[in-house]
Amino acid sequence: VKDFMAIFCKTLQKYSRNVTSLQELVKVPLRDRYLQISTTAVSVLFTKEYERKDFYEPISDKEYRILILENDLSVLKTNGKAPYSRAVPQCCIFLKHFILDFDDFGKNLPELAHLMVKASERLVTIMCTQLTHVVGKKEDLTLPQAAQAIINAKYLEKTVPVYNQLLTSLGIG
Repeated sequence: VKDFMAIFCKTLQKYSRNVTSLQELVKVPLRDRYLQISTTAVSVLFTKEYERKDFYEPISDKEYRILILENDLSVLKTNGKAPYSRAVPQCCIFLKHFILDFDDFGKNLPELAHLMVKASERLVTIMCTQLTHVVGKKEDLTLPQAAQAIINAKYLEKTVPVYNQLLTSLGIG
């Protein structure tokens, strides 16, 4: 429907028709609703990852190959065994897909660059906040589990430039 409306508006514009109000009617509520739904969905995925039992265990070699190498997350490559858990690359993948999906969604909607940057920054904040919240509410947290959570947080922090590079490559950053 969005693509049809965008094409319809462009066609009307070719015939010198003013479609500004029609574009605003379609663009803003649709865009805002899409962002709300997408952000909530990714936020739920973050929480599920943080609540997994293996969140407090380093990633296995098999998962490392699948999640890091096959998803081109070079910032998370390590020499030897990776110290972070499966949640770190998985959250990176969720955020990367969010950015790519939003870019695809907004192809025909003008002036979305600043909104994309704000939405990405918001998700990074949510990612970190939820990590703190989930770990903080765990009552039986052991010292090794706490150390693993800190390691995960440090590696998540290292991934922030990846999102900036992705936005730049899409012509947004």
